Amino acid sequence: MAHPVTLLSVTVPTYNRAVLLDYFLEVHAPVFQRHGVPIYIADNASDDGTEQVCLRWSQKFDVIRVHRFEDHAEPDQSFHRALTLPRSRYVWLMGDGYEVSEAMLLRALNLLATGGDYDHVTTNLISLSDAKVGREYRDRSEVAKDLPWLMTCMSCHIYSERLLAHSRFERFFGTYFLQAGIALDFMRFDDFSFFFSPEISVVTLKCPNYRKVGWGSHYFEVCFYRFPKLIFMLYEHLSVADQVNALRNFFLHTPIFGWRHLLNMRAQGTLCASAFTAHRSTISTLTPLRFQFVLRSLLLLPKSLAVALSAFIEFLRTHHYRLRRRLGLWQDGK
Repeated sequence: MAHPVTLLSVTVPTYNRAVLLDYFLEVHAPVFQRHGVPIYIADNASDDGTEQVCLRWSQKFDVIRVHRFEDHAEPDQSFHRALTLPRSRYVWLMGDGYEVSEAMLLRALNLLATGGDYDHVTTNLISLSDAKVGREYRDRSEVAKDLPWLMTCMSCHIYSERLLAHSRFERFFGTYFLQAGIALDFMRFDDFSFFFSPEISVVTLKCPNYRKVGWGSHYFEVCFYRFPKLIFMLYEHLSVADQVNALRNFFLHTPIFGWRHLLNMRAQGTLCASAFTAHRSTISTLTPLRFQFVLRSLLLLPKSLAVALSAFIEFLRTHHYRLRRRLGLWQDGK
């Protein structure tokens, strides 16, 4: 099925991750070229060779369009800049640490071309949602219950022109979740139409020479202060019950609260007694008991042992992924 070039664009904010971006483009550029989907690279004043990586790939594939910003911006402002670059009916915000396969790209194109005129599409994340079929949302309470935890992932967002044109970007600077904020804030319009597609799933990009560090030292602040603050900012159109549902499901479902991620945080030194104490009230009130148990248990684990375990697990996962790819056993979106 042929798709107009202007139907969908992908925009990728990046900063000082030349090795990762190089691999991202190696994986995605041929696929996006085949389907005429432009890739906009928003270089946030990198000084590590990102500019050379972008030049090399843009000379090979004409769907790659590079804009280098001369001044460095904080993450939310960087996302805003990236979202202003494309000119298409829909814009998919994509992190350079994520992968969308050709099958998933085709599903997205078909949904956007043949589905409803949606303001926003939320995709799945490594198939964490076990929903079987897609669903349209026009009720704020249902959105608050089902979608904000997935919206925390930057690569799960496909925005319409209409939503971006009416987004109050500056309102969400400094929240660390502008990508979710502008979507949820759009529900102030009574005629909003959101769609969740569990069949379209993004996964973590398994770059052989790069290891992501996540939020690092900001982990506790982002999870237990900034995200709740973002949800409370939506009081104009979300009830207190809706806000509580959004927060509880965030802590229940988001993968950054899984034991493996927490182990990485312990290995990095981010998970420590002082950070836990500073956010004890929020953790005790809103997070599941199993999360609290894992958190407290890892606090007792020596950091040196956490470093060794984390590196070993990552080594096994990466090599298992490559083996399954070579044997044709890999399932898209898993």
